Amino acid sequence: EGYSATTRGHYLDAFKTFLNWASEDHRILHNPLAKMKREVRDSARKGILTPVQYVALIQTTIEQGIERLNTTGYDRALLYSLAGSTGLRRLELLRLNWDDLHLEDEAPYVLARADITKNAKEARQPLPLSLAGELKLIRKQRNATGADRIFAGFPMWINTAELIRQDMKAADIPLEDREGNEICFHSLRNSYISFLVNGGASVKVAQ
Repeated sequence: EGYSATTRGHYLDAFKTFLNWASEDHRILHNPLAKMKREVRDSARKGILTPVQYVALIQTTIEQGIERLNTTGYDRALLYSLAGSTGLRRLELLRLNWDDLHLEDEAPYVLARADITKNAKEARQPLPLSLAGELKLIRKQRNATGADRIFAGFPMWINTAELIRQDMKAADIPLEDREGNEICFHSLRNSYISFLVNGGASVKVAQ
């Protein structure tokens, strides 16, 4: 309860692998989960935000400054900004440390370490200069350095889907896109890809 079909599927795979080993090593008679199958995933397409909606979400979240689930509007806006500017996933963002930000480079970027990415591969995502400048200011104001998490105020289990829904309502943004697809936190990643393509990036760069 409380986990998605995808997450439950990952746990099932892990249990079945362990029990297969136990059976082959004669520690148990047979794998009791051998015939259990994964649930059908809810693969409904996630919607995207338009550039205007994306900017409105961030600006309104900052201006209203409403606290939600013990997070400030400013910190949520920063989370949305990084998500829509880098395409990083929810947990990848929440696990970022200040050391992962390379803001002094001529071309600033965020380093998504291999130990936090979904595919276990290191990724360097460019940062817009305006966002890099904002992050420099925040880092200085908070005297934040080293392995401290950027979003230390966000527990790993926090419901970012609920946060963005509430902030979208506050910004008077529909919870579905023009094609009727639901907008959720993962939509920021989809929006990032859309921004790249609409900005003229090649398929290779978008990949």
